[in-house]
Amino acid sequence: MKMNREELLTMVGLVLPGTSEKDNVEQSSCVIFKDDYLHTYNDEVSCSLKAKTGISGAVKAKPLVSVLQRMTENEVDIEVGEGELLIRGKRRRCGIRMESEILLPIESIKPPKEWKKIDEKLIEAIGLVSYCAGKETEQFALSCVHITSEYVEAMDNFQLGKYKVFSDIEKSILIRRDSLKSILTMGAIELGETKNWIHFRNKKGLIVSCRRYIDEFPKTKALFKVKGSKLLIPKGIRTEVELAEIFSSENDNSMIEIHLTKDNIKVMGRGDSGYYTVDRKTKYKGEIQNFRMPPKLLCDLSRKYHSCVIGPDRLKIKSGNMLYVTVLNTIVEKE
Repeated sequence: MKMNREELLTMVGLVLPGTSEKDNVEQSSCVIFKDDYLHTYNDEVSCSLKAKTGISGAVKAKPLVSVLQRMTENEVDIEVGEGELLIRGKRRRCGIRMESEILLPIESIKPPKEWKKIDEKLIEAIGLVSYCAGKETEQFALSCVHITSEYVEAMDNFQLGKYKVFSDIEKSILIRRDSLKSILTMGAIELGETKNWIHFRNKKGLIVSCRRYIDEFPKTKALFKVKGSKLLIPKGIRTEVELAEIFSSENDNSMIEIHLTKDNIKVMGRGDSGYYTVDRKTKYKGEIQNFRMPPKLLCDLSRKYHSCVIGPDRLKIKSGNMLYVTVLNTIVEKE
């Protein structure tokens, strides 16, 4: 069957979030061709997209993508050979091992009976708070985004983000942070629910399904009660942070130092090879504060927000529907 190479590459790329190179599930590193659909599944995320190929079988995603990327023909011919997927160009011929037996449980993931229109702010909210979820933690809930009908939130042992937004889900659920990465750029316009999955669909018909959990999420209301002084985040502070990070990145935690005095903020990065420090004027009338922060966090804050509240042990930001709190890694001055 002849197909436009770039169109095929795009379709395969759209379902890649459901693959896993670790092969944690048999064939989870593969793209499944079945019933004129492309499918992927890695136990946490499943993707499906209509693609008329006339092919059935499982093909490793990595070599398939690499071959389609490097071929230059506008059109390629794809067909099933003896235990392989054949891809032909003008002078090229490629055979990628294909398993005819499909072992992934893709048929167990049923589409929802009802699709609901997504609030346009929901995906933005998930993207903002997911940054606050932990990567690996003993507390499962802290590696997830908590989605309710009224807000989404996430936290680790360092920071907490909460965004008020309508989601139209039946009851509160948890979804692993890494699973949700795939929905942030897909252009989802609808969502649906089944017993173990929440499904997102875009205009192209791509469905990304994320496994849902019903575990309890910690109570967070009290953590947002921060009393302190307002700090205006200076314009251009990101450049100073990036310069400080050149040296702080030589340390295990890579943190930069922040020193606050009246109407002044000092940014400092130290490492084995040297240091960088800068003083910037700003609006701040609070107590002297000395603390450490991850450079990426301060860069993100300066890009999205203009001010924050500095308390004795926490930094708080309130902007529109977004609430954010982070613990300050206070520097204890030596006597």
